[in-house]
Amino acid sequence: MNGSKHYFDVILIENDRATADLYYRLLNETYHVIICENENQVMENVRANQVKAIVIEPVLRTGMSWNFLSNILKISNENIKIPVIVCSSLDSRKQGLEMGATEYLVKPVLPSTLLKVLQREIG
Repeated sequence: MNGSKHYFDVILIENDRATADLYYRLLNETYHVIICENENQVMENVRANQVKAIVIEPVLRTGMSWNFLSNILKISNENIKIPVIVCSSLDSRKQGLEMGATEYLVKPVLPSTLLKVLQREIG
């Protein structure tokens, strides 16, 4: 642990368990990471916690879900602007950024790279 743990909540939406575990292990050294699997869990956590960022892989097991990403972006705009960082296996940067994502990273993304992006966005 680097000794500089923030008490900011970061929501992680990742359907690949191994990737979620990898990101969780490193990010949780600095942030409080909450893993969510659906919009309802995201909404509950945004309302109940001090969420400072959302990291999402919008490629679902059933295919790309731009509606899911769009709904997450709407959640981030309801009360305060929450940075939404897309971390996806699909290279659709233009579409993701046009929809309002703060950052769009194409996998493979090292956990350290994701951490640097979060630190730049939320501290």
